[in-house]
Amino acid sequence: MALRRARRAILAAAGVLCAAAPALAQAPTRSLGQIRLNVVGVSATLDPLAPVVPKNTASAVRIVVKSGESELTAADLATFLGTAGFKVEALLSGPGLPFATSLPQLDVGEPLPADPLMLPLPPLRVGGDYSLSHIRVTVGGESVLEVEPSAVTLKVIDQILITSVKTRPLTLDEIKEKGIVLDSDDYLGFEFTMALSLDSKATTFTFPVVFNRDGVAIPPPITDTLKNPTRDLDIPQPFGRGGSGGIYATMLSVDNAQNADVPLTTPKGEPIRIPSLLVIPGHVGYLKQFFSAQLFVANGAPVGSGLNVKNVTGTISLPLGKDGIPSSDDPLALPEITRDGQTILQPRAMDVMAVGADGQGGTPDDVSIFAPGEQGQAEFLLRGEAEGFHTIDFDIAATLEGLPVGPVKVKGKASGGVLVRNPYFDMTFTV
Repeated sequence: MALRRARRAILAAAGVLCAAAPALAQAPTRSLGQIRLNVVGVSATLDPLAPVVPKNTASAVRIVVKSGESELTAADLATFLGTAGFKVEALLSGPGLPFATSLPQLDVGEPLPADPLMLPLPPLRVGGDYSLSHIRVTVGGESVLEVEPSAVTLKVIDQILITSVKTRPLTLDEIKEKGIVLDSDDYLGFEFTMALSLDSKATTFTFPVVFNRDGVAIPPPITDTLKNPTRDLDIPQPFGRGGSGGIYATMLSVDNAQNADVPLTTPKGEPIRIPSLLVIPGHVGYLKQFFSAQLFVANGAPVGSGLNVKNVTGTISLPLGKDGIPSSDDPLALPEITRDGQTILQPRAMDVMAVGADGQGGTPDDVSIFAPGEQGQAEFLLRGEAEGFHTIDFDIAATLEGLPVGPVKVKGKASGGVLVRNPYFDMTFTV
């Protein structure tokens, strides 16, 4: 009986389940959760793609790693690779290297750069186009990520600072306009004394003189004094050379002391005339001329390189005199100038500035940053103290921006010359 009841209960439960099965099959499904995985590639490239560095300047290139459109940091790349011990390697070859060199070049015990995505470049002494190839990210010497492109051209330029110097004399109006202070140091004073000596003192001058029949001296052929200067001897030039002179050929007539109305004559009845020279050995030179020395500095980086030069300064070095130390016998000097109503000594170091929108130098809109191909200038005012050709030198300092390693200091030099002449005053007397 008990067994029969049990069988009925089992059959009843089975019937209930069979009746519920179609109902369960027709119920809608429910989503407990979902996840979306974006599969993107990891790529590496170089920044900049066309690197430019000055000669003898250490620099670097940077590796940019991206996952899709997102740029990965060094920490992100370390997580992706599963280790922080990765580094960037490459091969460098070019005109200044006898064979291909592995980068980075590290001394024994020298650590890797603080940014492991930076590839240091050594300073190269020879300019030209170098090849940076087989660029890759490695772990334990094994390549784990190739950089595209795998080879680029590294351009090493000879000069980042291109310089030139231009000198010229200043006019009086320019001297006033530029605020040059004229004082006793800027003038030379002379006192002329003319004396007639009646003593007989023989002085020999030898040169041909031809008189016509009227007793007028015929000037000798004139030479080109510009091509054949005669400044070595302190002797006046004969009449006719250069338009003035200190030696005059003339005929002296003889007066009859006993009877002035009766002229003295030769036995043939001709008047007595004596060929003679009038010599005036007097000429005086002057100096103290003012000059403008303009220093030009240009950014020699190729257009598009992103290398800018800023804070350019030029320091002038003037030649020394015979004593070899800065003193009063130096052939050139910096005169005092007036600025904003004050008299100051002209500085030896000046900022080299590029003209602004107004196109004029020395105005408030001048700029101190030169993009590739742009240039600036600085003007130094000089005073000539001694005759001759004198060399002036400039030391140039600037800051170069745009390299991956950050701003670096660069230097340059420039030279020019000033020709100081000592013009002569000629005294002319008519007798």
